[in-house]
Amino acid sequence: MKTFYILIISIVSSFSLTCSGQTLLNKEQLNNFRNIPQEKVFLHFNSSIMFSGEYLYYKVYNLNLKSNTLSNISKVAYIELINSDKEVIFKHKIILNSGTGQGDFYITSSIPSGNYKLIAYTRWMRNFGKSNYFQADVSIINPFQTNLNFVDTLKTQNLSYKTTTKKNHKSNYIEITLNKEKISNRELIQLSINSIQGSNSYGNYSISVKKIDQIRVPDKPNSKSFKNNLTSNIETLNNSLVYLPEMRGKLISGSIIDKKTNKIVAFKPISLSIPGNNPIFKTSRTNAAGKFYFNIYDFYENENAILEVMDKDFYNYDIKIHEDLPMDYSNVEFNNFKISNEMKPIIKEKSIRNQVENAYSNLKKDLLITNDSISKFYNGFEITYNLDTYTRFKTVKETVVEIIDELKVQKVNGKDKLLLKSYTFSEKDLLSLIIVDGNVLKNHDDLINYDSRKIEKISVINSKYRYGGKVYDGIIDVTTKNKNFIENLTNSTAKTINISKPLDKKVYFTPNYKENTFERIPDYRTQLFWEPNCILDKNKKTFSFYTSDYNGVFEISIEGFTKEGIPVSIRKILSVK
Repeated sequence: MKTFYILIISIVSSFSLTCSGQTLLNKEQLNNFRNIPQEKVFLHFNSSIMFSGEYLYYKVYNLNLKSNTLSNISKVAYIELINSDKEVIFKHKIILNSGTGQGDFYITSSIPSGNYKLIAYTRWMRNFGKSNYFQADVSIINPFQTNLNFVDTLKTQNLSYKTTTKKNHKSNYIEITLNKEKISNRELIQLSINSIQGSNSYGNYSISVKKIDQIRVPDKPNSKSFKNNLTSNIETLNNSLVYLPEMRGKLISGSIIDKKTNKIVAFKPISLSIPGNNPIFKTSRTNAAGKFYFNIYDFYENENAILEVMDKDFYNYDIKIHEDLPMDYSNVEFNNFKISNEMKPIIKEKSIRNQVENAYSNLKKDLLITNDSISKFYNGFEITYNLDTYTRFKTVKETVVEIIDELKVQKVNGKDKLLLKSYTFSEKDLLSLIIVDGNVLKNHDDLINYDSRKIEKISVINSKYRYGGKVYDGIIDVTTKNKNFIENLTNSTAKTINISKPLDKKVYFTPNYKENTFERIPDYRTQLFWEPNCILDKNKKTFSFYTSDYNGVFEISIEGFTKEGIPVSIRKILSVK
């Protein structure tokens, strides 16, 4: 993998981008990129038929077609749900760690009944044709809208235990065991995954325990069928217009344009900042072809990024972002699932129970996995002033004079500048880097005259600092209380772009009836358990969950891949009486 990084970095300086975000390669570069393995994405999702008020859960597996194991090439995957009119219902950005990620989507009452397609891909996969994308059918039933067209030709499934036990199937690598055979409502279940072949069975898996609906559902792909088809569609990278792989996170690229000549500008510095509680600040420079690149792998909280030309004549330039072309879904075919008259009572009962379950959603919340704070690039070298611990002054200028020993306000070329006290006129071209809420600030007056009562803290790096290929006379980092400083500037030349926030990871809710917290609350969960992060690294791993107030047949579904890339797909029936 390090070889691929070096390969890209060594030739990126001569890349030419089209306005679509693709990169134009010469013959030598194209041959080099052919050495990067292709990828394919597999999704394990909980159900191919969803009702309004339910969640679609999914686990992303990204495989390297050369090694046939989980891929470390792409660090971002994209998941989309489209309707039969080829309209995008959602598009999720999923951060991949060692080739896997997770996500979910709530089916709201605004989404009509119909047939949909779930599609997954990486940016690198876009170079090898639409046949490489993961595609699966999903049907949605919305009893709150009037587009329910019933037909008489479909029959509901026979869900007797005798019939459904045929759905059980085994694997040569793992087996499922339960702590009991006779299971009742609100009972604790211990589900164990057992290795059959010792360490050869160790791998990365996901687990779903969901009620089998009395409705025929579209078939779901499994990891075995997916893996069997991996080699059938491998293509050669022939097109010289290439989507670069996102090997170090979300890739943002563009150009700096001279307003007077309307030409791109080479070797011009540019910054990218993402405000928030854990702001991100990065710098780059246009290459010989006038193009810049940013990679964002850190978790970020804000949907918007702010780009600024870091030059004294910044107002002479425009920033142009190169967007990827929209996905072409013109040839996507959809399932012909229809609703039968026999389904009417099933849909009515399911709808009522979903509404009751959602009425208590505030008590049954999933747990967001807290992301570690993003370490600032200067971490450990700063002197921080938390202003609430000092006497408050009206302006930053007064605060600097009275409180912050390392700073001063001084005129440089007739204009007030916020400087380190060690600053001398001989260094007039070496100013401090000022960052406010994660954004670079060029006009010092905007901060000098700002109401310091709105500021939470000011951090100072009291020495020269090299960052992004440029030397600064210190760093002044300001955090406001509302994190909205840049939004209130009327004279800013910054360019704001939407970068869409990656989905948060979650630990999904399951009640604990031992604590009696949920004793008087109805429990109409059809999804009893969803665990997207099952790492089997020993011969037995056990998970616990409770059944709900539903009787009936539930399916335990486990999908995934061993550490050697062997697909594992296993089912077991759980009957609640």
